[in-house]
Amino acid sequence: MTLVQHICSVFVNGFEIYLHSHMRWETVSMLKTIVLGSCVSVQGVLEKKLPDGRVTVRVGNRIFTGNPVTA
Repeated sequence: MTLVQHICSVFVNGFEIYLHSHMRWETVSMLKTIVLGSCVSVQGVLEKKLPDGRVTVRVGNRIFTGNPVTA
C-alpha cells in the first residue's frame, strides 16, 4: 500500500485553482514499457520479471512478454 495524494484543481483564465486535496492509502500498480520485435512497444501493469531479463505486463485481460525499455 502506498499513501497517495489526490489533488483536484482547475485552470481558470490561466491560473490554477485548487479545489481540494486529500490523502489515502491505495495499491499503486507499476507501469512498464516493453518492446516486442523491432518496432512494437506495449505499456502495461508489471506482472513479473523473468530470469532471462524479460518482463511480463498486463493490458486489460491480455498478457505480453518482452524486453524492458531502458532510459
